Amino acid sequence: MVISHFLHLLASAIWFGGLLGLIFYSFRLGRTYKELLLFHKMLKRFSVIAFIMILMVSMTGFLLSLSYVPSLESLRSHDYGGVLLWKLIFFILALIIAGVHRFILLPKLLNTGEEHEKNMPKFLWAIRCELLAALTVVILAGVLSTSSPPVNSHEHQVPTKQEHHNH
Repeated sequence: MVISHFLHLLASAIWFGGLLGLIFYSFRLGRTYKELLLFHKMLKRFSVIAFIMILMVSMTGFLLSLSYVPSLESLRSHDYGGVLLWKLIFFILALIIAGVHRFILLPKLLNTGEEHEKNMPKFLWAIRCELLAALTVVILAGVLSTSSPPVNSHEHQVPTKQEHHNH
């Protein structure tokens, strides 16, 4: 379980950190076609890394939720499950936004002439919206880390002193 936590946090940090770096760079970015091509190249490289990190976050998140949430009912009946559902909703929202800007807005940036200047603000706002959704996921992860999961299995419960002495 420790390895899953480590990989989940590592992949999340790389994905979120990359988004944050792109946001900072976007505020310094000029509007020339040459700068847009450079930004496009950076984004294409980042999207490959981000895709791998998102796969890792998804797989480890699924494994972790299986170990901490004993049933689908506990997703609705327990505060931990509710926060986990909201985290999943915002994660999916971030993925949808990422898909829109990767497959719709990013190709439009390469248009020559006035079109790239018109599309750049839309693209930058899409990245910022993805970052906002990702930030919400990080905040909800913080809430989860301070909450007690609805675990019924004995493997996750700390034994009492009496149980510990009986072994």
